[in-house]
Amino acid sequence: MASDQIGAKAMPRTVKYSFFTVLGLFVLRWREPRLNRPYKTFAFPLTPLIYLSLTGWILIYALIHRPIEGVFGLALIASGFVIYFIAKKFERSEAG
Repeated sequence: MASDQIGAKAMPRTVKYSFFTVLGLFVLRWREPRLNRPYKTFAFPLTPLIYLSLTGWILIYALIHRPIEGVFGLALIASGFVIYFIAKKFERSEAG
């Protein structure tokens, strides 16, 4: 496999994970507003929003031009969400 093919397959995955990591920044700020934050994001929320906009555009572009790989990547992420919520429900049933 040529190096450009490896990069074409790996880049959208990396962008998806970094997109959800930065999105997690907003989730954490919303769920835990009083949490001590030793590092402050510069110009919050502007810089993370710009990053999410650009990476979102890259993901949409990749999904349009490589739909098979894009759908498999989205299915992988969706399966992770399903497993997370099943584990969370299982954890609650054991605790309560």
